[in-house]
Amino acid sequence: MNLKPLHIVAFDVPFPANYGGVIDVFSRIKCLHQLGYAITLHCYEYGRGRHRELEDYCTKIYYYPRPKRVWDLFSSTPFIVKTRINHLLINRLKEDLYPIWMEGLHCAWLLNYFSSSERQLLVRVHNIEHHYYDGLAQGTPAPKRWYFLWESQKLKRYEPILSQASHLYAIQECDVEYFKKINPNTTLLPSLPLNDVTAPPQALMPYVLYQGSLDVEENLKAVVWLIHNVLKHLPQKSKIAGKNPPQWLRALCCQFQIELIENPDETVMTSLIANAKIHLLYTEQDTGLKLRLMNVLPYNGEIIVNPKMVAGTKWGRYCHIATLPSDFIAKIKNNLSLPEGNSDKVQQRHLQLSLERQQVEHILSNI
Repeated sequence: MNLKPLHIVAFDVPFPANYGGVIDVFSRIKCLHQLGYAITLHCYEYGRGRHRELEDYCTKIYYYPRPKRVWDLFSSTPFIVKTRINHLLINRLKEDLYPIWMEGLHCAWLLNYFSSSERQLLVRVHNIEHHYYDGLAQGTPAPKRWYFLWESQKLKRYEPILSQASHLYAIQECDVEYFKKINPNTTLLPSLPLNDVTAPPQALMPYVLYQGSLDVEENLKAVVWLIHNVLKHLPQKSKIAGKNPPQWLRALCCQFQIELIENPDETVMTSLIANAKIHLLYTEQDTGLKLRLMNVLPYNGEIIVNPKMVAGTKWGRYCHIATLPSDFIAKIKNNLSLPEGNSDKVQQRHLQLSLERQQVEHILSNI
């Protein structure tokens, strides 16, 4: 079998796949490997370390530093871009004319150094980044709020660089039309869950699970809202799982007898998700696809979300939508009391996942 060479430039080390952005990157690397691509992975290492597991999917791996210098904050180039510009990476990519797949606007600076007339220049757009940073600014105190607002303005001005790409791949339906105004060659490429093989029916445990990175402001706001408005009122067992929770969250969970699972590895997190009868997901931001939602779709638990969690996606029809605290509590109690066996919603979302897997494989086979 002749392997198809491909460069992937990732904004972070994509393993372990334990937060939203890298779940999308790592699941795609696995899919591309299965489709017969010889992947040369270029990624930035700034705290996540180097991992031999990536060698199972990539023929070569290069790691680059991401120096965060104070003066880069004052550059007209967005900070998330400026801190990733690396001339060793440029030189390595110039050694051949293989396609380059760039993960996010973070890595799209490479479009200034290569021509789409000579090779395929492909960009996965994870979010409308300036909308995302605007959302982060809401409710965040100064001076961090000023950083988010300033970065949002710089990202909006920087976005036209995407017109230089051969093709853009949007993560959700509502982003496609937006990015087509910048680059007409824009296609929807659904995100695959980390484990995209749907789970067989099994007996589930009667607990409610929230999972997400607990060092992210958006997720901490969600957790606090859920604890005070929903979880503390439930007689059933509740679990919160994620990386790097702050000390005050430990104390809050202890106060209301909520189990906090800190920094679970992939095996533990998979087990928690696979066995949960209820997945509880909440966000105050309606920007970007919530990859922690994607992470639970292949499993058999019922999913209860607020409208913003599924805004702009098709997944709302396969979840239970709640708005008020009383709605969440009622839906949790009702679904916990259901007999064993996959509901219609679970069966329908498993079918939809299978169809999306076929769509993703078709698109990636032809890049």
